[in-house]
Amino acid sequence: MSEMWARFVSFARIVGTQSRRGAAVVSRSRARAQDLVEYGVAIAVVAVVVLVAMEALGTGIAGVFTRLLTHFAGLG
Repeated sequence: MSEMWARFVSFARIVGTQSRRGAAVVSRSRARAQDLVEYGVAIAVVAVVVLVAMEALGTGIAGVFTRLLTHFAGLG
């Protein structure tokens, strides 16, 4: 009976180790997924800031180019 019990204990340890490894893999994949979501949100925020800046500065930049073109047209 003790040999059977020893085998059972050994099997239980192996199963317990495997389940902890599986839990660690799931934990790592969740952390990676969370990192990807955070990077995606950061990229979206940067894109919105760039679009707002382009919209705000767009007319000013267009005015600079218009003045330059007018100046160069007067030289020719």
